Amino acid sequence: MFPGRMDMHVHMPYCTFPAFKQLAGRYFCFYDLKLFEEIRGIPETVDVTHAEIVRELTKSADSFQGVAEFLREKKLEKDEKLRLQRNKRGEEEHQEEKF
Repeated sequence: MFPGRMDMHVHMPYCTFPAFKQLAGRYFCFYDLKLFEEIRGIPETVDVTHAEIVRELTKSADSFQGVAEFLREKKLEKDEKLRLQRNKRGEEEHQEEKF
């Protein structure tokens, strides 16, 4: 392949908690164990890329807290989207029963 070709599909997995810990360790010389415990399962439940995590880590001096808030917001967005999908499916099933 030639450099710069865009017809190739590259598998880029979403960020997992171990990858998040590694990224945080590279951008900070310490680990905030309390925050790690608080957000432990979130990266696996939302679709967040490594680039999004790095962007949040480099925003400010208090960016570790910012990443935690970013992940919480992504989780809330995903939960709301799932809730709306379930409600829509329920309404469709209810309308089918009428006919």
